[in-house]
Amino acid sequence: MMDTPQQLPQTDDIVQLSNEYLRLAISQIVEIDKLKSKPDMVNAISDIVFCVKELLHGERPFNEIIKHDILRYCHSPIAYEQLDISKSGLAAMPLIVQILALMQDAQAQQSNHNKVFWLAIAMFTAVVTKHYDIKTAYSHLLMQFKLAVFSKSPNRTWLWQELIDLSTTDSISIESIHHNIAAIAKRMNHDIEEINHKNLIEAVAYAKQLKKLETRKSQIEKILYGFERAHYPNYKNAILEEIVKKPPAKQHRNKPITLSRDIDEFLDPVEPAPYFWDTPNDDVEHNGSPIRLDFARPELEAHEGLDLTFEESLDNFDPPYISYEKSPNPLINHVAPLQHIDLTLEQNYIAQRELALNSNTRLLSLVGYQRLFKALAFDAEKLKNNSVDEDNNRNPVCASFLLLSLLTAMPLKSILNKSYLKNTQVFKIGERRSYIQHSLGITKRKDSLDSNNFENESDVIKLPIPSWLIISLLKSSVPNKDSFTAYLKVLRDELELPYSSIARVESTLHTILHRYTPNCNTHIADLICRISAPHAPAMYYSSHTSEELLEHYKSALTVLNGSDDSSDIGLDLSYITPWHKYTLGSPFALKSGFVCEILESLYKWTESSTSVEMHFNRTTLYVWFVFCLLTGVRPNNNLGNINNLDLDINGRWLIIDDKPSRATKTHRLIPLCSTLITYLNSYRDYVSHYQLNHQYNSEINSAVDQLKNGKDISLLRLLSSSYIQLSPIKRGDVYKYTKAIIDLDPYWTRHFVRTQLEKKAINIELINAIIGHEKSRQQALGRFASISKADVRAVSASFDNIAIELKLNRDPLLPQMKGATS
Repeated sequence: MMDTPQQLPQTDDIVQLSNEYLRLAISQIVEIDKLKSKPDMVNAISDIVFCVKELLHGERPFNEIIKHDILRYCHSPIAYEQLDISKSGLAAMPLIVQILALMQDAQAQQSNHNKVFWLAIAMFTAVVTKHYDIKTAYSHLLMQFKLAVFSKSPNRTWLWQELIDLSTTDSISIESIHHNIAAIAKRMNHDIEEINHKNLIEAVAYAKQLKKLETRKSQIEKILYGFERAHYPNYKNAILEEIVKKPPAKQHRNKPITLSRDIDEFLDPVEPAPYFWDTPNDDVEHNGSPIRLDFARPELEAHEGLDLTFEESLDNFDPPYISYEKSPNPLINHVAPLQHIDLTLEQNYIAQRELALNSNTRLLSLVGYQRLFKALAFDAEKLKNNSVDEDNNRNPVCASFLLLSLLTAMPLKSILNKSYLKNTQVFKIGERRSYIQHSLGITKRKDSLDSNNFENESDVIKLPIPSWLIISLLKSSVPNKDSFTAYLKVLRDELELPYSSIARVESTLHTILHRYTPNCNTHIADLICRISAPHAPAMYYSSHTSEELLEHYKSALTVLNGSDDSSDIGLDLSYITPWHKYTLGSPFALKSGFVCEILESLYKWTESSTSVEMHFNRTTLYVWFVFCLLTGVRPNNNLGNINNLDLDINGRWLIIDDKPSRATKTHRLIPLCSTLITYLNSYRDYVSHYQLNHQYNSEINSAVDQLKNGKDISLLRLLSSSYIQLSPIKRGDVYKYTKAIIDLDPYWTRHFVRTQLEKKAINIELINAIIGHEKSRQQALGRFASISKADVRAVSASFDNIAIELKLNRDPLLPQMKGATS
């Protein structure tokens, strides 16, 4: 990083500054920092600066008089009762005054004169950089010396063991000081390069030392930059210029990848072509060209002279199964139509693989997955033990890459890029433990709310991986296409698994989790395998513990390992050790106790209304929150049309389409609990009573009549600002009116409901059906579902339990107005 000695500035490059220039620079600092009213400080700064100038430029001999002058000038420029050498006390002063205060404090300690002299040189140098208007050099220089004196961290105070002791020196100059600082920076850079050239195992052991050296290197380089810019203005160290202007990326800050980003920052944008080069020619899954959507059209009889009408086509268009006039591929004769529920047969999202039937060739049997896993683990162990048999086509490097893909559900094309493996935002490699981590990437909650009121502590999910596997891959060269092709061919032949392929390896973890792991489900599989939101929206809502997910992950690998008495050993899972426990999931999921407090505050807020109109709006908002909390609906605008509500005690349904802007409608049934029905009926009576007392208002009369007659109008409506009409509730209005009570997007209600249903052990398919998180062709009440309306309706009992926890079964239900009426 440092320049070679031949490139260092020469003595002739030093610019001799006149006293006028220094006075101008000091006056600029005084003006900016508003020090005009503090002449003692300004005079002390000026005296110190001119004293050091004469010293470094050789205008006066380096003797006890100079040392005596510096110590005298910083003796008491600040009144001692105002001298506050604390973090907050220093922060209240301008930066150059902070240096003066530290000089005064150090001068009082007789053993710290060397710090006084270096602070004086830093002050003089900073003033010179101000003359050249180099703001970064000014602030960097003063800040580094301030931290070296004030901080107790060894990564700051180390400077005093490296800088020359000016209190015992007979003479100093700009050249000697520059030589001292540059030598320290050069040595730091040399030590860092030595560690970076070590192999991976040694580098892991030196990780802490490397971090310490990089911190110190940054500090000394900032000092060197300021000194060179001040005293060698015609010389520019290009490397230091780049370092200061563009701080180095924080390579060692271990931030997880974030799923909510639309663009994958870590994948190589150039995808190998073709990607699935291991696929057999007769693989229907990735032989995309023969399968076309027009084969999904219904077969209709053709009659001469009769044209097919549009109405007849629609009447016959019901393709739960697909039939073909001519099979696009001979292999499809053996699998169509039962196994091809997905029309395109080319979906690349492992999140939807659970839709396939067990007989589908896209999936291997459990025994097939186990044999594949054990073969990969056995071959990868050879790389770990350096027992590679060159005469064997079972390439351990290929096996290791495929095993890592299986263990992490990562695309092989990503793992083949070694820069991906080295990315500390994805992989964390340690001496004892290594893991891959990802963040759900949900919007952070507001700091104004107490974190103890939320269910979840974090949204980061970590999966342990064998350290030896990562280290072995980083030390190995990446196999070429022919090596993978040969290896996969050997696996197919030896394991008798003709449909084993890269795609099946990548999707193994998800399939094992949701199909064969006890007590697991597709939601857990989506979380562990990092399925993105469009294909797994539920992962952004619920709450789990880190230990829970780790146990599911370990159970899945245990299933893959098979029984202990198997002839194959499988993978040693001893590297999976417990994490520290923390809850992870939605940061908007509030605890029941806090939600109960919110509702209580809303209730009292409504009771304190000072007019009938205010009470009407606040009552509506209160019922609106109850409605959201006992249904889990998306709190969209114009919520809860009266004609979609069955408020009869025997009906108890809400038909909802809360994505009206979508081309594909999402109507579904939500069961209404008895508590909510009581609330809505009471509110409807409340609105009717309000109408009786305001019959003179035709706008309100008309709106209430429509509610009574079940027209397509929202039940919950607010009075306009002029109190002359009822308007649909907008989510923005809810937030604005209730911000003083709960400063959070009303969408928190949906996160709360999803979390509470999971905590009550409701079946995941039922939760997805009620919340609206069903995946494509997974509708609970769809043609292939085993869930009935009775199953969905039974969840209403859980909503009643939630209502009891939230103390919504009070009497009276609706808050009465206690304030003055209009």
